[in-house]
Amino acid sequence: MTISTPTAIGAAQGASSGSGRTSLGWLPRQHGAWAMLAVPPLAGIRLALDLGTLGWATATLISTWLVGYFAFSAASGWLKARPARRARWQPALLTYGAATALLGVTTIALAGWTVLYWLAGFVPLVLVALVTTAKHRERSLAAGLATVAAACLMLPVVAAPSPLTLGGSPLTPLVAGLTAAMFGYFGGTVLHVKSLIRGRGRRRWAIASLFWHLIALVVAGMVVGVSGWAWPLLFALALARATVLLVLNQARRLPTLTIGLIELGLSLLLLVVALLAA
Repeated sequence: MTISTPTAIGAAQGASSGSGRTSLGWLPRQHGAWAMLAVPPLAGIRLALDLGTLGWATATLISTWLVGYFAFSAASGWLKARPARRARWQPALLTYGAATALLGVTTIALAGWTVLYWLAGFVPLVLVALVTTAKHRERSLAAGLATVAAACLMLPVVAAPSPLTLGGSPLTPLVAGLTAAMFGYFGGTVLHVKSLIRGRGRRRWAIASLFWHLIALVVAGMVVGVSGWAWPLLFALALARATVLLVLNQARRLPTLTIGLIELGLSLLLLVVALLAA
């Protein structure tokens, strides 16, 4: 994930600076991804209550998603590592991979095989992320947006483990709208953080960030009759945040922790707005 918020790395990951025998990959490095990983599924749980789909499959599905992220992180490290160092990533990769497979099979048993229909959306996105990682371009915009899209897709997946549930449901437009809003926010965050950190001082990233936020605000304003004023206000706040921090960061580099805490606050606000909309 390209978002970098609080960057404290856990003891297990921090041990990477130790001896050659130390295994790697137990804790993901991109801690800023946690808000993106959590907010869509939590909103999906609220929708599952209305759809009548909340159950044990919901718990195993979310567990598969979270453990799968650990497996993806370990796989990314393995792909980027030199061949001589890949063995150090294998314990975490095999452990999380096996746990993800076990949880996935359990989810299929509880939710039914139709849950596999969702793979049509996830597989291409994961492949984009893994291929760009293998090419050492995991910080690219394509990789970031693919990861964001996969995270946002968890909202409808959690809401309806069987996509057939959404067919003809009056809640289908709401599910689609909330998923799009999540992508609008977190996609903008990818560009915003890149413009502040790795793309600092590069006009194209600043313009891309502000343009994305402006478009998201315009779209939110166009559907205000359906969604109410909460969404336009949220995206107006996101645009203001992107603008102000860009200006401040040009004068003096902002601490990563400061950027992360602001993102955390906005992500919590996003969750509140989504829950109220649901």
